[in-house]
Amino acid sequence: MSFSKYQEYKQSGYEWIGQVPTHWEVKRLKNEALVIMGQSPSSDSYNEDGIGQPFLQGNADFGLLNPTPRSYSTEVNKSAAEGDLLLSVRAPVGALNIANQAYGIGRGLCAIRPNEGLTQKFLYYSLELIKLELFSIATGSTYEAVTVEQVSNSVCLVPPLTEQNKISKFLDRETSQIDTLIAELDILIKLLKTKLDSLVLESFNLSDTTHLRLTHAVEVMKRHVIQKDETVYKPLGLLNRGRGLFHKEHREKAEMGDSDFYWIKEGDLILSGQFSWEGAVALAYPEEEDCVVSHRYHVLRGKKNVVLTEYLFALFTTSHGDFLLNESSVGAAGRNRPLNINLLLKESIPIPNMKTQEKIKEIVSERRNLLREINKQKIIINERRSALILSAVTGQIDVRNYQSKEVA
Repeated sequence: MSFSKYQEYKQSGYEWIGQVPTHWEVKRLKNEALVIMGQSPSSDSYNEDGIGQPFLQGNADFGLLNPTPRSYSTEVNKSAAEGDLLLSVRAPVGALNIANQAYGIGRGLCAIRPNEGLTQKFLYYSLELIKLELFSIATGSTYEAVTVEQVSNSVCLVPPLTEQNKISKFLDRETSQIDTLIAELDILIKLLKTKLDSLVLESFNLSDTTHLRLTHAVEVMKRHVIQKDETVYKPLGLLNRGRGLFHKEHREKAEMGDSDFYWIKEGDLILSGQFSWEGAVALAYPEEEDCVVSHRYHVLRGKKNVVLTEYLFALFTTSHGDFLLNESSVGAAGRNRPLNINLLLKESIPIPNMKTQEKIKEIVSERRNLLREINKQKIIINERRSALILSAVTGQIDVRNYQSKEVA
């Protein structure tokens, strides 16, 4: 795909942007849009029965297509209107969405409402540029974040309105093709997960499948970390919805806090102590060897000749496993439902013959390998997507008269 350039350019005044088309304006976001920083309501204003205004927080799930309100609030000081752009201003800084209705917004979010000189869709794409600036200035010891002033003072490039519309239509067309490709990769992942779930659930009905309390099938691993000065530790975190582990920044003893920690070995099954009921379950692989988790996590391994740890992982990621984890997670205050490991260990689980378990283990491995390859492809595809958007919204390419080569 090749594009022409504009005939004349000028210096933007910002080295990291470079030159922009001569007829474009370079402004601050605060001059082209209203920026509303979220503010969490008091704890007594939450309402879990669905009465009041849906309330959104900035969190790891915020970048999903349809963010789910974490709670309801009867008193909201800061709100987003339908159509406002919603930007996460703390880790992950830059997660972006469009409000499909009015929401109360928490401290981790800001709502951006463009003025008449800027279209919503062009601003949506321009946030790809603004996010680069925010990434570079985000700070924080617990988590990185930016302030409303920093968002408001971000550089905003403003072409004429007719040009904004042409650029937006071009990007709508081209990015939709990229998004379709990503969606097809996601379908492959879902198909293999469905295959794995089916095999596990069907194994419950095999004639030689036995049932055993979890406490008799697993070992609870507590490899205590004795923290030492001048030693670097590698903490792990656990994502919900079966999305696996992530590696946190390495820390020394003084940065580890007051928690106790356990060593992790390849092949461990790790359950989140707080969010197992949301599918926060994962297997440790070679890259997690000698990492650490806090005492808020539970680490299990299947007993030899009884059950494979990979089977346990597959079990806990099925609907039946989700039921067991929910039944063992006690609490009624919103998302605060810690896993009671003693309750879980008392649960009876189906254990198929070892041949079936080995087959399930193979599919678990196959699925992981596929996930790794697909994620690599997604990174490449998303990098190309971002590069295309940045080129268009900074005027490095002229798409005003571009015609797609696709045949309708």
